[in-house]
Amino acid sequence: MGEEPRRLNPLRSAPNLLTLLRMCLAPFLVAAILEEHYALSFGLFVAAGITDALDGTLARLLKQRSTFGAYLDPWPTSCFAELPCFWFCCTKG
Repeated sequence: MGEEPRRLNPLRSAPNLLTLLRMCLAPFLVAAILEEHYALSFGLFVAAGITDALDGTLARLLKQRSTFGAYLDPWPTSCFAELPCFWFCCTKG
């Protein structure tokens, strides 16, 4: 009888951890924008972009695609895309 392959806990895969890290950065981006620390907010935005690209690449290379990751990944991506736009529209528009 062959052994069943071990199932990886979705919270312990590198791509999902990067996505969770990106989710945790979102409030700091908002705080940096509201406090007018634009260099920091730009850095956080760039870091979010890098981790977004990296988690997708790692998921494919390490074959760690998961349903959890498929549902989780779009959330921080849209937060980082929409939060600066929302701030700009509310303060400058």
